[in-house]
Amino acid sequence: MRRALVLGVAWLAASAALAQTRALIPGGSRAHAGVVELLGDGAARELRVQSGGNLDVAAMRLGPECRGFATERPDAIVRLAAPGRRLTFYVRATTGDVTLVVHTPDGRWLCDDDGAGGTNPRLEVTAPLAGQYDVWVGGWRADQVLATRLHVTPTP
Repeated sequence: MRRALVLGVAWLAASAALAQTRALIPGGSRAHAGVVELLGDGAARELRVQSGGNLDVAAMRLGPECRGFATERPDAIVRLAAPGRRLTFYVRATTGDVTLVVHTPDGRWLCDDDGAGGTNPRLEVTAPLAGQYDVWVGGWRADQVLATRLHVTPTP
């Protein structure tokens, strides 16, 4: 009995350590909610996104504002056809608190928690490069799922 308990605790500790070594994976071609193509016409786009996951973003040390829980694969992929003056990401959750993580074409991690006021995140990229932006909408608890809307607005 004692040996089974010790093995069980060891298995849980190893599982927790393995879960923390997993990371967000940018640069793919698939996202949970889909791919948005921004053609430089300045038109805003909106996607329905389910927030959350089981990966602790803060433990990944991507940046001081990076927190919440997300999945390995991005929730959305935004492809910007041409550089512009500004690219704004805004997430609106009807209930709950969500976070936002964006991986830029030049390899930077940008994160926000409550930049839009209240519990909604907002990020603005000045002079955005053309290319792929991978977007994660996180929840504050592991495996918390909230219905959200991701708004992406380019300024040519």
